[in-house]
Amino acid sequence: MALSTRYILVDRDAPAFWDPASASAFICILTVGILGAIAVTIRLYGKMKLTGRLAWDDMLMLLAGISSISYTVMALLQVRYGLVVPMQERPYEVQLRYQTINYTARVFYLTGLMWFKASFKSLVT
Repeated sequence: MALSTRYILVDRDAPAFWDPASASAFICILTVGILGAIAVTIRLYGKMKLTGRLAWDDMLMLLAGISSISYTVMALLQVRYGLVVPMQERPYEVQLRYQTINYTARVFYLTGLMWFKASFKSLVT
């Protein structure tokens, strides 16, 4: 089944416009990713200014931030390969790439979540 021409992020031969779902997903993922990176940066900068050194929880949060940025990149790739496209409209070749990126992204998501929980645990105790 041929891919609909309205999905520019998936179909290279599509006309030069974005469908609203792909554009919305792209903007949302990028915005949340940038806000998360800014939050981690402000936290680390503030801690360095206040105490002059970083504690364990800060280093763990830095690792969580790196994992979050990696996951953001993977999520943007998922949009590129058809996150918002109905499964019935995705060609088989695109579906395989999408699934590979999707399962790889889960590793980064869970790793980032692990680092965040470890940072919170070390902060509380």
